[in-house]
Amino acid sequence: MKRRTRRAAFFLLGLFTAAAFALGQSQNGRDRAFLPLDLPRGAHIVRTVDLGRLSPVKRVLNPGCTVSLRLQTDARALRCSAAGGEAPQIERFLSQSGKKGAWANAEDVLLRADRRTGRVPLTVELRVPRGFSSGDVVLRFTDGGEPYAALTLRVENSGASGT
Repeated sequence: MKRRTRRAAFFLLGLFTAAAFALGQSQNGRDRAFLPLDLPRGAHIVRTVDLGRLSPVKRVLNPGCTVSLRLQTDARALRCSAAGGEAPQIERFLSQSGKKGAWANAEDVLLRADRRTGRVPLTVELRVPRGFSSGDVVLRFTDGGEPYAALTLRVENSGASGT
């Protein structure tokens, strides 16, 4: 009898663990935005990122999101600048690679295009203060010092309290 009880307890523990992992994965799945974009020379593209889609846990602990961009371009190397902008309260972190640790608050990043495909991977981490409602983050791209294109990320928080 003791053996059956112990087996049943381990079985239930396994079920609860699997359910907890599945819940955690579903909560984190909404914290990223994937935006594949064509970025021709001279373009000004506007895209909207809604923070209201964040999970309740993420909204309380660390409001913000990760925007993964896949830019199709004809330039071999671009410089991306996120300095200034219309929403100074949004912290911006730029990286061309995966997140392997704490990122420095970058205002200027050199991006290299893939030789075969011409795609430029860029990850933008956005952190906003609590109660944030909306604002724009402007990413300016230059090629050899000449303006190449601009991308405006319109950050909205449809789940903001008090708005």
